[in-house]
Amino acid sequence: MLPPTDSPLHALVGEHGQPQLVSAMEEFPGLSELVGLQAEVLGRLERALGVAPAQTKHTDASGVLKCQSLNPPGAAANLFRSYRTPRASPTSPTSPIPASTPTPPRLRTMTQAVSTYTMPLPGGGSLRRIYTKTTASPPDGWPTPQLDVEIGGTAAELIFYVALGPKASLTHDLAYLDKYYNQPPPLQEAAPGQEPPQQQLPSFKALEAEARKTPGFSPFVSPSLWVRAQAAGALCFNVAWGPAAAAGAADADAGAGAAASAAGGADANAAAMAAMRRYTLTLVDIWLAHLLADAAADAAAAAGAAASMDGAAEGDEGTTDGEKEEAGSWRGGGDAWEREGWRRAGRVLRNHMRYDPLTPMLYPVFGEAQVTAWMETVAGEEAAASSKMSSAAESGPASAAASSPVTSGLLAGRGAAASAPAPAGPAAAAAHPATAAAGAGSHDSAAQSFPFFHHLIIPPLEGKAPPSTPAAGASPQAQAQAFGQTPPAPAPAAAAGGGGGAAGTPPAAAQEALLVISPGAFLPTEAFRPLAAAIQAAAPGLRLWVGVLHCDLMALGQRYADPSLPAMSEAGFKALVRNIEAAGGYSALLSQLVAQAEAAGFVARREGPARIGNMALLCQSAGCVGYDSLSYKVAAATVVLASTLNPLDYAKGRAALSLEAWPRPLMHAVGELDGQMRWFWLAPYLADAAAAATKFGARHVAVHKPVVVVPGANHAATSSGAVRAERGDIGGPAAAPYEQATRALAAPIAQFLTCHLSSHHSTQAREQAENALLEAVAATAAHTAPYTALTGLGDTAAPFTAAAAAVAAAAGSSGTQQAGLPPATPPRGACRAGGLVAGACRTAGQVTSSAMQPGVVAAAERDAAALQLAVLAALPEAARQRLCVVASVHTSVETFLYNQPLMSEMGDGRWLLNIHVLPFYKSSESERPNLTPQAPEYWLKFKCASFVAAFLGLADPGSYATPLPADLNRGTLEAALAAAPAAVAARYRQHGRAMEFGGDVDALAPGPDGQLPGSPEAFVRAARISYAHPPPPSGHHSHAPGPGHAPAGPALPPAAGTRVLVSSPYVLSPPPADVSRLPVSVTRMTGPFYTKLISPGMAMEWVWVDCLRQTDAPW
Repeated sequence: MLPPTDSPLHALVGEHGQPQLVSAMEEFPGLSELVGLQAEVLGRLERALGVAPAQTKHTDASGVLKCQSLNPPGAAANLFRSYRTPRASPTSPTSPIPASTPTPPRLRTMTQAVSTYTMPLPGGGSLRRIYTKTTASPPDGWPTPQLDVEIGGTAAELIFYVALGPKASLTHDLAYLDKYYNQPPPLQEAAPGQEPPQQQLPSFKALEAEARKTPGFSPFVSPSLWVRAQAAGALCFNVAWGPAAAAGAADADAGAGAAASAAGGADANAAAMAAMRRYTLTLVDIWLAHLLADAAADAAAAAGAAASMDGAAEGDEGTTDGEKEEAGSWRGGGDAWEREGWRRAGRVLRNHMRYDPLTPMLYPVFGEAQVTAWMETVAGEEAAASSKMSSAAESGPASAAASSPVTSGLLAGRGAAASAPAPAGPAAAAAHPATAAAGAGSHDSAAQSFPFFHHLIIPPLEGKAPPSTPAAGASPQAQAQAFGQTPPAPAPAAAAGGGGGAAGTPPAAAQEALLVISPGAFLPTEAFRPLAAAIQAAAPGLRLWVGVLHCDLMALGQRYADPSLPAMSEAGFKALVRNIEAAGGYSALLSQLVAQAEAAGFVARREGPARIGNMALLCQSAGCVGYDSLSYKVAAATVVLASTLNPLDYAKGRAALSLEAWPRPLMHAVGELDGQMRWFWLAPYLADAAAAATKFGARHVAVHKPVVVVPGANHAATSSGAVRAERGDIGGPAAAPYEQATRALAAPIAQFLTCHLSSHHSTQAREQAENALLEAVAATAAHTAPYTALTGLGDTAAPFTAAAAAVAAAAGSSGTQQAGLPPATPPRGACRAGGLVAGACRTAGQVTSSAMQPGVVAAAERDAAALQLAVLAALPEAARQRLCVVASVHTSVETFLYNQPLMSEMGDGRWLLNIHVLPFYKSSESERPNLTPQAPEYWLKFKCASFVAAFLGLADPGSYATPLPADLNRGTLEAALAAAPAAVAARYRQHGRAMEFGGDVDALAPGPDGQLPGSPEAFVRAARISYAHPPPPSGHHSHAPGPGHAPAGPALPPAAGTRVLVSSPYVLSPPPADVSRLPVSVTRMTGPFYTKLISPGMAMEWVWVDCLRQTDAPW
C-alpha cells in the first residue's frame, strides 16, 4: 500500500509553501508520496495523543514558519509546522494504539518540515534535493525515546532515517537498550467496549533486521561522527529510487523488453515506497506503545505514592503541577541520577540543530535570523502569549534555568519570549532601569520597538549567584524585560530604612563585573566562549560575567536597509548602520543583554541615568560599528579588539581620534599576525599613546589608554579559532596555536578590566595588573618601534623602555616602587622624545580632518630624497657632494601634476635639486581597505641621471644611466628587512612569499602599432603599481626549502604563486646634450624621471604580515 497523495498536509504545502516547494510537489518523483507518509504519521499522533497545530515563538497562528535561502535567493525553501498536545489528550476508538486509562503525557514539542533545495555541482550544473521530517519529543525528563521520521534525498536515492532517539546510553544502560530496542513494546489493555489489539508489535531490533533484508535498502553510514552517534537507535538506510531503482529492476529482468523493464522500474519504486511506509508506521506504533506504557507506569507510581508524597516526585518540591509536567517529572522508576540523565538527553535531542556540525553552514545561506528561528522552532521555544502551554521552567530562566543543573546560567537560546511592545517615554524609562542604564536616552521609544534578540550570558567561573543575593536581578520586572515581554507594574517601594536599596547591597556585589562582547559580522555568539573563559580565568580578582551580543544583520537589513542602495555595497551598509543608530538599535541591544544578565544574577552598579560602573564593552572586529561612540556613555571602560575606532571610515578617511581626548579608559588590542585587521592600522594610536606618555607618564597611559600587539596571534584567535584565509587572515606554522594565542590576548584584557572594574579596596590586584599592563605596553612599543620610526610616526619605545625596566627591577624587591610616573615639568613643545608629535590625532573644523601627520610628511621627504640620490648613484661621489636634494610633499594630485623637479644654482658651486613626492594610499581606492597597507606608495618626480650630470658639468652626461624602478624598489625592500626585528626578517625568509621586482612599464613607450599609449598627465592620474602573484613553474613545489633553509611554510592553493611580483610604471625622457645651456623655462620639462614606487613602510608591512597570507593579497 502506498501513502496518499492528497491529504491535509498536501493542502498545507499548497497553501503556505513557497513556489519552489509547490512545484517540487508536482515535479520531483516521490515527494508527494513522502508528504503523504508524513501525513499518515501525523494522523496516528493526532488520534493517539491529540496533537494539534500551535503557535510558538517563531510560528504563526497556524503553526507555520517559512524559511527561504537568501544567498543564493530561492535555492532552498523550507516549510515548518509546530504542534503541541492540549491539556486533555483523548484517544480515538480507531487509534492503532488501544486507549488506556492513563492519559498520555503532553509532548514537549513536535514539528514537521517539508523542504527542497538546489546544490551547485563542482563541475557545473546543480542537483535538486528534497527533505521531509516529523519530530515528536516527549517531556525532557521522561525515559521514552524521541521519535524522528526523516526521509529525503535526490531523484536517484533517498536517505531513510526513522529513529527512536535514546535518552540513555545504549552501550552503558543495557536495561534501557533491552526495554526500548530489544524487546517488543508491552501490550496495552483494551478500554471497556474496545477490541483487544490483533497482534503484538515487533521490537525495534526485529524491525531493523527485516529492513536490512529489503531489496534496495543498504545501510547508510554518515561521515559525520555526530550523525553516527545520533543514529544509534535508528533505521538508517540508503534506498534506491527513481532511475537507480529502475536500473536495478532492469538488471533483475535482464532479457525482458523495454516495456517490461519500465514496468519493473515503476514496480521497484512502488515497492521501495511501500516498504518505507510499512517500516515508518510500524516504528511510530512501537513508539506510541512505549509512550503509553510509560504513561501507565508513571500513573501507577503516582497513585502508589499519593498518600505519602502527595504526588510529588523526589526533588520537585515547591513546583506547580504544570512545571512538573513541562520539566518532565517522572515517577515511574529510576533514581535521581537516571532521571537527570533523561532530562539532559531530552534537551540535547530536541536541540539537535544547535549542536549539529552542519548548522554553521546554514548561516551564510539563510541568514542568522532564519537559522535561529529554525533551531528554536525545532527545539520547542514558546511564544510570549503561550504561557498556558509554556511553564516557568522554560519561560522564566532566572528561576527555572538557574535551578537546573543542565542550564545553570546559560540563557542564550533558551525558551524565551518574543518581543512585545513596552511603554515609551519617561514613564517607561523609570519602569525600565536597565534600558536607561544601557544608554537608550532619547531613543527610548524607538528602542522599545527594536527587534528582540536572545544574547549569550556566561556566568562567572564558579557558575553560581552570590550566596548573599540569591534572587539578584530575578524580579518579575527584570525577567520580563530580559526576555522581551512587557514587564508587570513594579511593587510599591519599601519604606525608608528597609533592607533594599544601595544600603542593602552586599559587599560581594562590589566585585561583580560584566564584560559585554560585540561580535564581528556574522559570528555566532558561541564563537566567543573560549575567549570569555580565558579572560575570566586571567581575572581572578573579578567575579566576571560575560555577555555576547546577538545581532542578526540579515534580519535587521530587511527592516532598516535603504532599498535605494545595493544591500552589500559600502554605501548600503553605511546607510543600514545609520538607520539602526537612528532607531536606537545599538543601545536597545545592549539594554536587552544587560537585562538578561541581571535576570541571571549579575548585580549592576549604576552610576547616574546611563552608565553602569562595573561594566566594560569589548568590540571585536566589525562589532565596533555602532558601539565605539556609545561605549564611553554607558560603560566604565572599552576594549577595541582587532578593530579600530570609527571603523567604517578610518581606513579610507585615515582620521585617527585622540586617545587623550577619549573620555573613558580605552584599550586597543590586536594580534601581530591578524591578516584581516592588520596591526599597522593601529600605528597612529601607538604613536599617540607614546606621545601622551611623555606628558602623563608611561604608567598612566599603559593603564588608561594601552595599545597592545600580541605576538603570533591572528584574527581567528579573537573568536572561534577558524582561520578565514579567504578574508586575508593568517594561519600555518607562523601563527601561534589557537589556545595559546587566546590566552595571550586574554591576559592584557583581563589586566585592563581588573584596573577599572575591581574594587578600590583591591590594591594589590590593581597594582599587579598595572605593572603587567605597563610591561605589555612597553613590549609592544619596543616591538613595533621599527615600523613607527620608519614611517615617520616616531620611536614609540622611547617613553616606555625605562619605565618597564624599573618595574622589572622592582619585581623582586619588597618595595612598592612606582615606575613610569609623569615628568616633574610637562613638555611644552609639540616635538617630544623619540621624534613623537603631540596632538597628531586631533581633528579640526566641523568635518573630519585627514591632515597628514607631520612625521609622515618628514618621512616622505627623507625617503624621496634618498631615492633621488639612488637614481644618481652612478655619478661620481664628488659630483653628488655638490648637490642638495630637497623634496616637496604633496597631498593633492593637481599640485603634484603641475609641479616639476628643478635644479637651481646656489652660488657657492652647489646646486639645489627640488623634487616632488605624493604619498598615495591604496586604501583610498580599495573595496577592502583594511587589507591594504597603512603606509603609502610614493609617486615621485625626479630628474634623470644624465640631466643632473649635464648641469653638474660632467663629461659625456648621456653615459650616466638611470636605474629602473625595480632596482629602486629592491633597495627599499632590503632597507626594510634591515630595519625590521630580526625575528620578523627570519620569519619572512622561512615562511613568507618573496617580494620580487621586474616588468616595469614605460608609460610613454610606443605600442606595437606605433601609437603612444598616453601622456604624462594620464600617467600621473591613472598609472598604478602592479602587484601580481605569478603561479609557480610547472612541477614546482610551493615553498620548497633551499640549502640551509628551514622546512616549507604554509601550504598555498595550487593556483597561488610563492612570490609577489611588483612592477612599477615610469616615464623617462633623456635630455638633449646641451640641456645645461637652455633657459630654465625649457629645462623645467626636460630630463624627467617620473615613477611610482613602494615606500619602506609598505615593504616592512609585506615582510611582517602580508607575505604570510595564503590567498592573493589585494595589493
